Amino acid sequence: MDNPEEWEIIEPISRNSKCSVNSVLVNGDKFISKQYFKTPLKRECLKLKKLKGLELKEVDIIRKEYNLMKKIQNSRTIDVFSLVDYGTSIYLLLEYGGDPLGTDNIQDTRRYAIQDVLIWMVQLTQGLKIMHDQGIIHGDFKPSNVLLLPNGRDIKICDFGSSIENVDDTRPIDKIPKCTPAYYSPELCEHSLNPKSMGIMGKPLDVWALGVTIYKLLFGVIPFNCSGTIFQLQYSIINDLIEIPNEVLDQNDLFISIPKNFIKILLALLDKDPNQRMTIQELEKSLEGV
Repeated sequence: MDNPEEWEIIEPISRNSKCSVNSVLVNGDKFISKQYFKTPLKRECLKLKKLKGLELKEVDIIRKEYNLMKKIQNSRTIDVFSLVDYGTSIYLLLEYGGDPLGTDNIQDTRRYAIQDVLIWMVQLTQGLKIMHDQGIIHGDFKPSNVLLLPNGRDIKICDFGSSIENVDDTRPIDKIPKCTPAYYSPELCEHSLNPKSMGIMGKPLDVWALGVTIYKLLFGVIPFNCSGTIFQLQYSIINDLIEIPNEVLDQNDLFISIPKNFIKILLALLDKDPNQRMTIQELEKSLEGV
């Protein structure tokens, strides 16, 4: 299991300048291989040495993600099985969790039945609560980081490369997670436009991104104008009024009513004030009445 040359690539999933993700066969079983390239990792090590005086090897950076995944391992997050330092890359061998519920492409307008979205919302809340209770935030929550298991009913959260540990409810986070602009919270947009603005509290970032994710799964779009530049997107997130329709098209293109308490919950997740925004613990209790 610890020799990547023996892993048979089934299908490429994604690739960027830092890593490549593939579905692979290992000893006849299906897994996900997350391959990190050492060259960009080495640059990150040099950056951390310059900024913080840390002496790290490339594998140390990925070991942090591995250890975090082991720490939060539960039925709502993808399992990690091994960390392999091999040649010019470092690999994480992960549980195969199925297909993502969406992509980062704004042209992806797929939407799901409200009954399914409500079930997934409960499951996502369970997963995030386990993380938040341990002082960990996901940092890049979105549909493409939620996998639908082969049973077509259950989901799991994946990709913890942007996660932050030691998050305290009483003080701002020490660093800003590398999250996707369409899922930026208003306070994160303000910070992006003015880095000297007030500090960012960590857990409300996940809650906001969960709200945008649920809206996207239900309506096929995010609740903001994302057709222009990133600055126009940030302006929309900060200033535009959020409205939740009372009805949604079902899979047969027939209008179906959305429960009023569900709309109330979604608006509470998308409160622009992070101090007033619903917490994961409050969400768990509220979902009992939906």
